Amino acid sequence: FPYRSIETILRINNLTIKDIDIVAATGIKNKFMKKKIRSCLIHAFNYSPKIKIFEHAYAHASGAYYSSGFKNALVMSIDGMGDKISTWILDGKNGKLKEIYRSKGGLHHESLGHFYACFTEFLGFTQTEGEFKVMGMSAYGKKEYNLDKFIYLTNNPFKINLNKRMTGNWPVTSTFHPVVNVDYLKKFFTPRPSSSKRRNDSRSIWMHLPQRCI
Repeated sequence: FPYRSIETILRINNLTIKDIDIVAATGIKNKFMKKKIRSCLIHAFNYSPKIKIFEHAYAHASGAYYSSGFKNALVMSIDGMGDKISTWILDGKNGKLKEIYRSKGGLHHESLGHFYACFTEFLGFTQTEGEFKVMGMSAYGKKEYNLDKFIYLTNNPFKINLNKRMTGNWPVTSTFHPVVNVDYLKKFFTPRPSSSKRRNDSRSIWMHLPQRCI
């Protein structure tokens, strides 16, 4: 829970928690979310403002649309699996959002974010944290790469489809649990070194640096 962030925002703006009218958060599929937030606020500040819970994808879409400056816009939220929605497409018109499409029963297996998470982990990073590194690294890779074995689109109806074999066959209960089936991806890509091997390599590089660099 972001105790220090809240404390800092209040301090910078010369406010107390009682000056806050409403606290907004996502997590509408979690029936305990509002109670958990209220408990944390009371624990830290001895007071909780009114709490409003929104759908995760709606928060992304709203942030994009209402800050865009456009009255009319096509709005897309393509995410991991916030509130069990990975892809949400809406029509933004005159300050209102109308749903056009949302991902449904496929859950993680129709999630572009989950696809990114799998390769992020396979490359040795942490999912939900290292995806931006993977995107940055892509600028130094091949211009084109055939990923049909791992992800493809269907039309009528539109759907993103992931190869189920590239993900683990265990339920995803935390963003910190591994999601990738490493054994499957190793059939197509060179496996990354183990964490102990990377640590040893780092020490070796350090020990062989010229003295003036150290």
